[in-house]
Amino acid sequence: MSAVKLPGAIQGRVPRIREGELQRQQYSTLLSVVGAGLLLVGLGCAVLIPGAGLLLAVTMMVTLTAGEILYKTTATAYVADQAPDHAQGRFQSLYAGASISGQVLAPPLGGALYTVAPALLWPACAVLAGAAAVAVLAARRLREPVPALRALEPPRIEGMRRPAPETGSHPAAPAG
Repeated sequence: MSAVKLPGAIQGRVPRIREGELQRQQYSTLLSVVGAGLLLVGLGCAVLIPGAGLLLAVTMMVTLTAGEILYKTTATAYVADQAPDHAQGRFQSLYAGASISGQVLAPPLGGALYTVAPALLWPACAVLAGAAAVAVLAARRLREPVPALRALEPPRIEGMRRPAPETGSHPAAPAG
């Protein structure tokens, strides 16, 4: 490694990026965006803790929307990057199912909580979103993005055709 002149006449060395380090930095950045989005969702829920009003409702919707834009799109890309080539469709389906399950379960669970303790609804939502954000931000510290996923990769056998990534099934011969 050779020394280079940096702006401001600061002498330093240009470090070589070790294999895998750039990928870890990219995953860390993606998880930072997802975590920030979840924090905004939690903040949006927390805005309604003092009560409801036009300004608070608009603030909540803007904050919640910004958070969802950040975390939903980035999390989808992260899942696609983590999935083995042969299981892209399965991983995306699993992620979509997990994502939609929140929208399916939230109304009955939120309604039940609101029936029992109306003042706890928005604090509970804020705490859950905050806990999800903390978990995602803590995941940035993992050395390997998700090592268990690499174990799912089927062994490569010479001469064996790989399944289609979209379906996991082998291509069929043309009919006729």
